Amino acid sequence: MDSIQTSQIAAEENGELHFTLRLHSDELTGVLSQAVWESRYGRLQSDATLREIFLANRPRLEAALVRRQQPRRQKRVVLRALDL
Repeated sequence: MDSIQTSQIAAEENGELHFTLRLHSDELTGVLSQAVWESRYGRLQSDATLREIFLANRPRLEAALVRRQQPRRQKRVVLRALDL
């Protein structure tokens, strides 16, 4: 992907993880919920956190954020199961 700098976790609360990444000169925010992840990949392991899921799947989540953002030019994107 062009001009992406590494994403960072912005917040984690109430079953959601917010992360940011810089694409060109824009800062984008992605939101991943535990419910969305589980609907796509099944239940989380009892000891896995969204932070660990994010870190283990960072390239996939960054790509999903960029794909969802591109057609609409949104700054904040809530990821859906079909995005993953």
